[in-house]
Amino acid sequence: MAHMNKEKNCKGKCPFCGSEDLEYGVLEIQDESLYYPFTCNNCDKEGEEWYDVEYSTTTYTKQPEKIKTNEAILVCPECQREIEVEFLNDIVECPNCKATVSKETAGKVL
Repeated sequence: MAHMNKEKNCKGKCPFCGSEDLEYGVLEIQDESLYYPFTCNNCDKEGEEWYDVEYSTTTYTKQPEKIKTNEAILVCPECQREIEVEFLNDIVECPNCKATVSKETAGKVL
């Protein structure tokens, strides 16, 4: 005898006995939907809870502006040494006089 799939809206409850004591398996993805297979700990029947996936938003972390190596050079305001930086917003220590150098404090930005 073939098994027939039936649908019932009963999120978090067993569609057979109504128990909320469900043991969920690993989430599965299928096309634009996903489902959690479950086993009812009350009646031992099995089923799947299906969810439709819908786009909601995109999140990202703003990255610092990267410049080409040797493109920016900060000039130390204390000793006038030229210091290469990878990011324009970098704050570096002058290897010559140990002064703190940034684009705001530099004598020049080349």
